[in-house]
Amino acid sequence: MDFVQALEDFQAVSAFRSFSLAAKARAVTQPALSRRIQRLEAWVGAELIDRRGKPIVLTGAGQLFHDHVTPLLSSLNLACQLVRGDTGDGDVLSIQAAHSLCLGMLPRWLQEMRKQLPALRVKVVPAHMDASMQELGTGASDLVACHGHDALPWIPHRDKFDCFLLGTDRLVPVALADEAGNPIFKLDDSRMVSYLAYTEDTFLARAVSFLMLSSPRRLDLIRIAESSMAEVLKHMALQGFGLAWIPHSCVEDELRNGRLALAGGQEWQLPLHVHLYRRGAATSSCSVLDAFWALLESGPRLNGDAPRAVPPTLHH
Repeated sequence: MDFVQALEDFQAVSAFRSFSLAAKARAVTQPALSRRIQRLEAWVGAELIDRRGKPIVLTGAGQLFHDHVTPLLSSLNLACQLVRGDTGDGDVLSIQAAHSLCLGMLPRWLQEMRKQLPALRVKVVPAHMDASMQELGTGASDLVACHGHDALPWIPHRDKFDCFLLGTDRLVPVALADEAGNPIFKLDDSRMVSYLAYTEDTFLARAVSFLMLSSPRRLDLIRIAESSMAEVLKHMALQGFGLAWIPHSCVEDELRNGRLALAGGQEWQLPLHVHLYRRGAATSSCSVLDAFWALLESGPRLNGDAPRAVPPTLHH
């Protein structure tokens, strides 16, 4: 068993809460990924994943294992980066990003960047944002891409990082569309509405809470499932489980082809920024990163808005 590969497989499954999505991210078939996780469980001597429900969840042993594996993998990755610093591999940019951006905006934007930097090589890692900023601070990654909102600052020690505003997005309520193209769940419905929520430790959970608290109207929602990932909630919405707030960039295709429909008006949508962070320029020792960063001001955008540097005082 490839030990590091098995740990990365486990991290992907625990992040995506779905074998099919994790397999896609790991570029393997779902049966192959499942076998690899089973071998890891046999090696550990405990069941790590409860496969009975959707989305799947970690068992108690799995959560304990996850809490210890995460810093271990971070240390291993940092050690490899330090060793490779003298081997010619320093031109690979490591980008950690929110899962919703990894599967939506980020690949499209990077493809545009490659038109101006043909030699650009990147390693994109879906990750929890709090952990990502910690790794960015230690140099374990080069860049972090994430959603943000002016009323919801969450970046610790903001003055230690450079930030660019790449573009904008919107958090929109969506539900499965019926044959007439109408959502099967609506926020203006008088009856209780089934609700697919984000786990409380995520930025998007805070964004949805802020939106609800800002509205003069109280919603009658019943929480039937939760996940840390917008992609998981989107797939559950597509199965008709309930209504979910998803970044518009993640549901553009589904709204366009009529599989999903907006479940509320503009008053239930929240504008979001898309930011890219790096360690302060004074601490940078990567010429490729410096060249990449210098290109941003005149480079491709995510939504047609010119990207711009964001002063540290705007976020704390």
